[in-house]
Amino acid sequence: MGVKTGLDLGAIALEMRQVEEEIARSVSSQSPVLREVAVYMLSSGGKRIRPAMGIAGFGAAGGKDMSKVIPLAAAVEIIHTSTLLHDDVMDKSDIRRGRPSAHLKYGIQAAIVTGDFLFSRAFSLCSRYGPDVIGITSDACRELAEAEMLQATPWQQLDEELCITIAGTKTGSLMGAGMEVAAVVAGAGHDERARLRRFGHSVGTAFQIIDDCLDFSLDGSSGKPSGGDILSGKATLPVVHALAHAPENDKKTIEAFLTSSAEKGALGALVGILERTGSFEHARARAAEFSRAAVEQLEPLNGSVYKDILGDISRFVLERKS
Repeated sequence: MGVKTGLDLGAIALEMRQVEEEIARSVSSQSPVLREVAVYMLSSGGKRIRPAMGIAGFGAAGGKDMSKVIPLAAAVEIIHTSTLLHDDVMDKSDIRRGRPSAHLKYGIQAAIVTGDFLFSRAFSLCSRYGPDVIGITSDACRELAEAEMLQATPWQQLDEELCITIAGTKTGSLMGAGMEVAAVVAGAGHDERARLRRFGHSVGTAFQIIDDCLDFSLDGSSGKPSGGDILSGKATLPVVHALAHAPENDKKTIEAFLTSSAEKGALGALVGILERTGSFEHARARAAEFSRAAVEQLEPLNGSVYKDILGDISRFVLERKS
């Protein structure tokens, strides 16, 4: 289970390997199928942004004994993976990170049960840290569930700020919680905890907005099907912006996708509309705002290699291509 990011994580390479080892131990099961599906998902080339943020956040908050944060960093990544299993089933997505989705390869029942299994394994790791960490993590998971329901809002009722709220709740909540619990374990004070949580939430919001733009990659470089969200009737920030700024004929084209009456082969025309309306540019500009807000949260922290890594992550989420 390797670490694949465009980041220089050399300073925490040992800790990242230890996270991988912790994850591998955590998915042991008496059920061969559960373990196989879990390993399939966890070894599929994820960026491991969340554990990297947790490790760096622990160090930036003054944590010294890195062994204390490893299980927690693993737990956050496992929670994230469990949500992907469930998301792919709900979205009927056939591709995940360039490979067949788990539910396509192993069946819907195996995918859903493995998601539940991973969720329980993650909270088993969190239980080592006591009620404060469990409370922060469980609140984030509640927000993730609420985000899924919010994402089901009919596209006619969406506006830009609601799209931002969904992005922040869907991805920012867990990233923010992962940063805060790392700060708790490091023994950080209330101010540092709050700053690192806000950092994670802002990075996560930027990450999700960029993800919504990458959903329209036509060359398959994003590792998931092109137009997956809009083909399932979901309007994300670029689409909502285009609906507000496109001429009437182009609006009808967008609406045809949202109502499942457009052909997938016409996706190129839709991408052209989003480009002409400046919707990708606008969405990326909004993501950059959140990236800058994240960096501002780091300013009062003492200089360290860990603070530098967090700054690099806040920029990387804007530059990534998959």
